[in-house]
Amino acid sequence: MTERFLNYAPPISPDLRNQYESALANEFRWKNGFLFSDREESDLDHVDSMLRIHDEVSYKYPLFFSEVDGEDVSHMIYIHDAGEILAHDLSHSVPNYDTIRTRWKRRERAAFRLLTRDYIDDIELRAYVRGLYKRYEEKRPDDKQAHYVQLIDKLQAVRFGAANVFPARKLRMQAERLSQVNHIYGLIIKPSQSLFPLLSEGAQDELLKFTDIELLTLRVNGYRASEVDPYRNLVNQELVRLR
Repeated sequence: MTERFLNYAPPISPDLRNQYESALANEFRWKNGFLFSDREESDLDHVDSMLRIHDEVSYKYPLFFSEVDGEDVSHMIYIHDAGEILAHDLSHSVPNYDTIRTRWKRRERAAFRLLTRDYIDDIELRAYVRGLYKRYEEKRPDDKQAHYVQLIDKLQAVRFGAANVFPARKLRMQAERLSQVNHIYGLIIKPSQSLFPLLSEGAQDELLKFTDIELLTLRVNGYRASEVDPYRNLVNQELVRLR
C-alpha cells in the first residue's frame, strides 16, 4: 500500500500509515452522484494523483513550484480528505449539493478530529496535522499553500472526470458539454484567483500556462475547440486583470 507514494513519506508510523491508506482505499469517489464513472476512483487514488500533479508542477513550472512548494503542501494533500473516511464523499452531482454541503463539511471536520484523537498519540503531531487540515478548510487569503492544494484538488478531479465520468462522447448535446465546461471553469477559477495575486510575475505566467493547458486537454476527451477556447480566454482574462 505505502509504495504508491514513491516520493512522499508522511510523518506517522508505518502501521498507522497502512491503516490510514487502507481506509482511504475503501472510500470511493463519484459513487453518490448521478454521473456514472467508467472507472472506480478511491480517495487513495485521488491523493496519489494529486501528489503526482504536485510532482509534475515541480519540473514543468519551476518558478510557480518554488513559490508554493514546501513540506506542508505534501502533508496537506495527504490529509485533506481524511474526514471522508467516516463522513464519506459528497459528490458535486448529488441533488441539492449546495444546500447540504455546509452540513456535510461539518461532519467531515468532526470526523477528522475524532480520527486524530483516536489514532495520533503524539500531542505535537496531532496539533500539526489538525492545523494543516484547518488551514485547508478555512484558507486564509494569504495562505498560498492552502490555495495551491485546493487548485491541485480541483484539477485532479477535472482530469479524472473528463476522462472517466463526463467525456464528450457521453454528452451528446452541445448544451450538456457547454454546461460541463462551465462547471470546470468554476472549479478552476476560484483557487486560481486566490493564488494568482500571491505570486511573483514569473510564477503568475507559469500559473496562466498551467491552467490553460489543463483546459486545453479537454479536447483530448472530445470537447470541441469552440466549446473550450472561450473558457481558456476567460480564465486568462480573469487572472491577468488581478496583476
